[in-house]
Amino acid sequence: MERQISTEVGRIDILAEDTEGVRVVIEVKVGEAKDSAVGQIARYIGWFTKTERKPSRGILIAGSFPEGVRYSAAAIPGLTLLAYRVQFTFEKIAG
Repeated sequence: MERQISTEVGRIDILAEDTEGVRVVIEVKVGEAKDSAVGQIARYIGWFTKTERKPSRGILIAGSFPEGVRYSAAAIPGLTLLAYRVQFTFEKIAG
């Protein structure tokens, strides 16, 4: 797994490989995903598929995905959307 990989088509947050040897492009967005994030990861998936001459896939991680973004993502084979949740708890130690 590699982080912040520069390519001819942009900088990828995380580049991994699954158990079957398929490249996995992972993009992480703060807060709500925008349409541009789907276009961005589609560009990376397409570039790897073309340069390596085998399919690659992607994972887009964000806090939420509006309905329009979900429709866009559904049109891209091999793209998975994952929503994260962050929760903080505080514990007083002293004072």
